[in-house]
Amino acid sequence: MNSVERIIKIHRVLLKGRADSIAMNEVWAEIFEIPKGVPHREDWIIEAVVAFRAELDQTGKQLASLNVPVDLTSSVFTRLRDAAYPAAFNQNWQNFRASVSAPECALVLAWSAWVLQRFGEDEIAQEQFAAIVAHLAELEELLQATEMPPALHAFVQRQVDDIRAALRMYPIQGIKALKKAVDTATGAFATPDEAVVEEYERAGPEAKGVFKKAFDVLKQAAEVAGNAEKLKSAVEAIYGSAAPHVKSIGQSVIGMISGS
Repeated sequence: MNSVERIIKIHRVLLKGRADSIAMNEVWAEIFEIPKGVPHREDWIIEAVVAFRAELDQTGKQLASLNVPVDLTSSVFTRLRDAAYPAAFNQNWQNFRASVSAPECALVLAWSAWVLQRFGEDEIAQEQFAAIVAHLAELEELLQATEMPPALHAFVQRQVDDIRAALRMYPIQGIKALKKAVDTATGAFATPDEAVVEEYERAGPEAKGVFKKAFDVLKQAAEVAGNAEKLKSAVEAIYGSAAPHVKSIGQSVIGMISGS
């Protein structure tokens, strides 16, 4: 699936029948399946529409690099960007419905997808996606139920938050969102702060078990994103020449990579 095919899927949901009086922030919450009552809901909605606007911009640039005349696509991308403008969240759907529902929108998007057909990206199988979501939920439940030193707790929570955010972005950004999260987490595990290392060395088996679970989730995400070998190589290379104070955590992580 290329970037325009993702935009088409979002556009089709955008055209779903709804009351004209619905505010645009609720329209986008529905499109990106952000339920009511979740913490930081408004932040998630803004995060999603900003990412969508960025995809529109990047796709326009990609088409232009292939010598597609800008005036063939820009008006349609502009209409979608305007509808996904955070400053317009309080406006009603009726203010945007006609412009994004015009027949030329679907036509231009379909043609753009055809132009970019050779730029398809890997997709995450539904069962793989569901498995990562389930393991993240298990990890977070375990994290909340286990007494852990503060730096170690914050370290694991950050990995949970980053990978979950990447999964939220998947319908918008595709697999590159997960690849980026895996790269960030790889760096975090490969070069942990000294406070994390010290707390890990003093931690009991339950806290270390949470750490291992976090790394297992990272390995799973890396395998889905195609970054498993990169994760293994990066961690082994760094820990292979690590300073003595990180040897304990380093040996543990390398053992997790090896499955021991």
